[in-house]
Amino acid sequence: MKTLKVILLSLFAVIILITLIILIVYLSTFNKGTSAEVADWDLFLTLYNGIIVSALTMANIGVFYVLTITIENKNEDRYIRGKLHNIQKVLTDLRTQEYVQLKSEITNLFTNSFSKKDTSQNRNTILSILMRMENSILFCCPDNIAVSVLKLSIDQITTNIKEELTKDNYDKIVGAMHEIEICLFVPLFNENKIIEYIRKNKNDIDPTILGVSNYLNKKFGYSK
Repeated sequence: MKTLKVILLSLFAVIILITLIILIVYLSTFNKGTSAEVADWDLFLTLYNGIIVSALTMANIGVFYVLTITIENKNEDRYIRGKLHNIQKVLTDLRTQEYVQLKSEITNLFTNSFSKKDTSQNRNTILSILMRMENSILFCCPDNIAVSVLKLSIDQITTNIKEELTKDNYDKIVGAMHEIEICLFVPLFNENKIIEYIRKNKNDIDPTILGVSNYLNKKFGYSK
């Protein structure tokens, strides 16, 4: 839209400039003033119309060309964004599956621990899931594919899944799980337009989405 606006304004400016040039030439040619002869005016209008029509034709071709290129670029961008959206959805689903398995096993760990039951199987399963998550490309850092973005959270959970859980262990595991949840949600809010819409429509937004948005605002400055 901005490109089209610039083109139209430029077109109007060119037409006004052509009109002024023709008027000045006319006044200079006809005894430096207006003519009383109909033939002179007829010639003037014929010349003027011819130049204006030619200018508008060239401008129309230019606008058509620009619009065609713009539409093609937008279609290409839309296609690429669609492909990226599909890829992101697949990655998000896979990440969510890993998280759900981990969450389920940690819940079982807490339940068995509070019930004074054997938690060795739960701990082994959790460690296995954490190892898989740490070495999975699903959770790699953007600038280093060999490093997991969840490493700190994974290390915190690994350190605190004791045979007998204390309140401190429980709190640290829960905190680490919250950080993992944030890592899952962040890719879904990677467009400033989404953040802006959420800010403007807070009353209609799910509290969880609003909470994640506020977290991103505070941590990454999306609200600026």
